[in-house]
Amino acid sequence: MGVPLVKAFRNLVSGEDDELTAAYAHFHKMVEQEQGAVRNATLVAIEQVKKETSSMRTDVSVVLATTKRTEADTETLVASTGRMHIYLESKTVSGHSSF
Repeated sequence: MGVPLVKAFRNLVSGEDDELTAAYAHFHKMVEQEQGAVRNATLVAIEQVKKETSSMRTDVSVVLATTKRTEADTETLVASTGRMHIYLESKTVSGHSSF
């Protein structure tokens, strides 16, 4: 069994076996096609990740803007509550409390 295999490899290397040479060329063509398919699938996946990342960046920007507005509103509320507290304390101290 080893002798036919050695002969086949010799024929392949020397190019003497047309059928084997054609099969080998076909094999390489198939490998190249698969490489192209993998390359294309990788590029599609990269483009999809790029779009999703861009969309996420936009979402994060919207959340950040909303957070900043909420923070500003909270600061205003805290300041107003502080002023109300001071006003109510001054009414209680001066004896004019209606509570």
